[in-house]
Amino acid sequence: MELVAPLNRIGVEPVLLKGAIRLVDGLYPEIGWRMMRDLDVLISEGSLAEAVEVLRGIGYDSEQRAIDPLEKDWRARHPDRPALVEVHRELFGAAKQQQLLPAADVINGARPATFHGTRVRLPALEHQIVHLIGHGQLLEGGYASGRIELRDRLEAGLLVRSSPRGVDWDRLFARFAAAGYYRPLASFLLALNDDALCAAPIRGRIDGLVRFQRRRVALQARSVAMTLAGWYFLRVKKQASKGAKGWPRVVQTCRELFKDHGARRALIKKIIRGPQLQSLMLLLIGTYA
Repeated sequence: MELVAPLNRIGVEPVLLKGAIRLVDGLYPEIGWRMMRDLDVLISEGSLAEAVEVLRGIGYDSEQRAIDPLEKDWRARHPDRPALVEVHRELFGAAKQQQLLPAADVINGARPATFHGTRVRLPALEHQIVHLIGHGQLLEGGYASGRIELRDRLEAGLLVRSSPRGVDWDRLFARFAAAGYYRPLASFLLALNDDALCAAPIRGRIDGLVRFQRRRVALQARSVAMTLAGWYFLRVKKQASKGAKGWPRVVQTCRELFKDHGARRALIKKIIRGPQLQSLMLLLIGTYA
């Protein structure tokens, strides 16, 4: 791997994240099962600046000319390579989400591995599960929009089944609960059980909000219109968090939605066939609860 070899020469063994792990660990029967848009690696704070300079030396670069201490990662692209590379210093940007899984925990718990003659490190199984759920449900807004990607469900089920000693569910729930994310974890694991992908026991009380989210996810999984609506309301919330207010953010979100020709056709087709009022009400309540 041309990305890793120069890092090894300066004594850096990057921790692979997300889809990059699947290039090494053989979780899927075929490598083509796991689609990837970029390569994510985690590097310790003390080695990050030197690692970025090394990657720039072999042709990787971006508009970000220097590492900003306030930024969580460095995004770069090689002119002769299709994949974007993200060099992370933390797995999450928000301080609360970083409490869920600090970079130091992942680096200290990672195990060594080799890939095409280079040295890399792979996160512990528990950390992979935490990052998978946290990335999709929190960072990407899956919990807010009532969406769990099929890819995330499949990968989580395979990770649980691949553990020779099983998953420490008590510790997993304790980690999410301590960071204030019990409900996103419980609703995600209920979806795994509903799909029969694996046996994921639920710790703690399944309250009304968790049951509501379970129903909401199931409804949206069967409806293209509700999936698009979930995306729309998530965009509105993200714009609100960035300071946009009132109608300007609603109009901007509509513009973004209708720029996508396929999304526009699918939404109009569903509306013409008839509104799904129950699903829409669940979506609205869950988004603004």
